[in-house]
Amino acid sequence: MVELTAAHWVYLLGIIAVLVTMAFRRETPLVCIVIAFVLALVVKGNVVSAVQAVFSSIEVAFKELLGIVLIISLIVAMAKMLEETGIAETIFRPIRRMLRSPGIAFWVMGTVVMVAAWLVWPSPAIALIGALLLPAAIEAGLPPMGAAMAISMFGYGCALTTDFIIQGAPSISAKAAGIGVSDVISASIPLMLVWAAIALPLAYM
Repeated sequence: MVELTAAHWVYLLGIIAVLVTMAFRRETPLVCIVIAFVLALVVKGNVVSAVQAVFSSIEVAFKELLGIVLIISLIVAMAKMLEETGIAETIFRPIRRMLRSPGIAFWVMGTVVMVAAWLVWPSPAIALIGALLLPAAIEAGLPPMGAAMAISMFGYGCALTTDFIIQGAPSISAKAAGIGVSDVISASIPLMLVWAAIALPLAYM
């Protein structure tokens, strides 16, 4: 039988604190550092060791995630370049002409966001596609809230859940679980399909 220790409860409270911080739209790094310190203090029972553990955790995160962060940074820079040079405007001009009705606007814009998020990561993709397609979607009759739901659900919900191409999110999950990235992606596909089949039609309705 698994016995829960004080460290487990501190970890659980830390997760709740991070979620609450995110709900209030505040930055989480300071909260995570405090949680890491308290958790190390509970485990080690020594302030000096707890401080050392905080710095060690930053070092480990740097070693494990540097490659992923570097890839994402380069892709974000490329997306910004597409926006500033006007190439993105040229690419998406034909798609803007397709947005003739609220229904078409919802599904077409969402699909475009999902594909772009697979290629250039959700955050820059949503900013890029939103700036180019959102006005046309609203002009076609799609309510602003509906447009925001389509962008977020297709971008963060569908694309980030699977992340087939960049494999940033699956790599983080795979490292934490000690399994292969392909295993994480394979397991995420049924979850994404079930979620999409239920949530997307409800959001459209």
